[in-house]
Amino acid sequence: MNKLHLTLRFLTCASALAAVCVIAKPVPNNLANGLDKLVTNNLIQQGEITSAPTIQTPVAKTPVKVTKRSASRNSNLTAVATSTQSFDAYKASVAKQAASYASKAITQNATGKYLVDIMPNGRVPVATLQSTLQSKFPLLSVTATNTNYVGHGVIEGYVSLDDVPVMAQTEGVGSIILQLKPIHNVGLVTEFGVNQHRVNRINTLYNPAAAHNWDGTGMTVGVLSDSYDSQPSEEGGFTTAAQDVASGDLPGTGNTVNSQPVVVLQDFINPPSANNEGRAMCQIVHDIAPKARILDAPFFFKSYDEIDYITKVYDKELKQAFEDNGFVNLGWAEVGWVW
Repeated sequence: MNKLHLTLRFLTCASALAAVCVIAKPVPNNLANGLDKLVTNNLIQQGEITSAPTIQTPVAKTPVKVTKRSASRNSNLTAVATSTQSFDAYKASVAKQAASYASKAITQNATGKYLVDIMPNGRVPVATLQSTLQSKFPLLSVTATNTNYVGHGVIEGYVSLDDVPVMAQTEGVGSIILQLKPIHNVGLVTEFGVNQHRVNRINTLYNPAAAHNWDGTGMTVGVLSDSYDSQPSEEGGFTTAAQDVASGDLPGTGNTVNSQPVVVLQDFINPPSANNEGRAMCQIVHDIAPKARILDAPFFFKSYDEIDYITKVYDKELKQAFEDNGFVNLGWAEVGWVW
């Protein structure tokens, strides 16, 4: 056998061993939102993980005299210190983190399975990937699929923790993200957009450790919709504006976060045709910018007089807001009727 064949066999074996090492990794790196902690804790409970991982910490190197030749050779070297905590301490730490994420996760009551978003990497068609996963993992319960989500699609479903390690390393899977319950910080219900728009990263009300606190202070937000507090509403709303203030879902007297009442420029009281969409929009604004002043007016205009009224009042508010911030308000676009 010549050297070329020996080299090829060696490379083939090395590649195979590398592939085995990747697949054999107990907890893949592509698990997010705490799913890695749940999987790690599950494997510890099953006896699959029996030792704590080695922790590597970069440390400053001791300056040494080097020659020009050795300087270029050693410039990229970094000293690393390694340490290993006891398995009992590691086990307790993982269990605590897993319990915290489990309490926030969305689970299926009957089975205890966890809701996740499986993010494709774009190398396998979404339909093919879904079929492969459902065939390989019978316990996977797909609840929704979107082939266009952020360019690569998404598969949402309930999974068993036992399946996650291998599922995450299936060809075509980019990552698996644990789905968490909405966090109720403002009122009884908090708009999910708080997390989707990363408001919890720039507001200390939601995240005390946030580097910024942009909570809407000094801002005025206007809402145009059909009604605010028409009772009963078209969809049979369960609350009134006063009840929403009392629960903290709207600003107003008694709200400890923002006591400025919503300024209702003009309401559309026409039960049961009105659906109080304006109030729902105000609730969203209050979640996103808890301390902002909110203006509400109907956009369901019945005459040019109403259009003129809303235009003039909002124009005054907007002009002041623009001028206070050094901008020039160029005026409103033409408002006309649609036939």
